[in-house]
Amino acid sequence: MHMTLTSSASEQLAKRLGGHPGTLRLVYDSEGCGCAVDGVAALWITGAPENGDVSVADGPPAGIWIDPRQLIFFEDNVKLDYREHARSFRLYSDNQIYSGSLSVIDRRPAPIV
Repeated sequence: MHMTLTSSASEQLAKRLGGHPGTLRLVYDSEGCGCAVDGVAALWITGAPENGDVSVADGPPAGIWIDPRQLIFFEDNVKLDYREHARSFRLYSDNQIYSGSLSVIDRRPAPIV
């Protein structure tokens, strides 16, 4: 799988990272959806990729990783865009829209003060 980010998506993700270390993880989140085949795509900001994760996108502002077992939920080529008028991320391919309002959730540990 390969994910292409638009420049507006890269800029907005950089803002979400806030200049702090982190990486992005694409997930097919099925928590609270009933069963493992019912779920929604989401981006998690994490401290580092999980063991076994594979890279699906390089570059600004950080790499994007995925658990290889979740690759079955996505096509080989997907795109991530940020739509300013809707103030939301959109994950899509040539054949479908995975999310018109993709959640970006910061799951990094809280900084120690």
